Amino acid sequence: MPYSFTATTDIQASTIVKFDEDGITTAQAKSDNLIGIAGTLGYCEGDTADVYMTGERVEVVAGGAFSKGDMLTSDAQGKAVKADNTSNIVAIALDDAVEGDIVNVIVNIQRIVSE
Repeated sequence: MPYSFTATTDIQASTIVKFDEDGITTAQAKSDNLIGIAGTLGYCEGDTADVYMTGERVEVVAGGAFSKGDMLTSDAQGKAVKADNTSNIVAIALDDAVEGDIVNVIVNIQRIVSE
């Protein structure tokens, strides 16, 4: 079941999002505090946006190639890419993907905590 937040910018369907001061916006980096994946409709600034959070099976837009089982993070456009050991994690891939594919994932938020 999705949570609802105000979109503070236009948000494309099935992209990764983060909080900002007044609501949510598209994630722009693997270091962002990722909170989930936007619903499949896409949202305009000011809309109430559905966000799928931990434990939900949803679709996400791939920003590059990855394999089923890979941990995923965000690229600069809020698309899913394979995470590395310095990435905040948003999901686990349930399908193989190449850039532009829309694939199934399980949202699984994990943070890299630096000292």
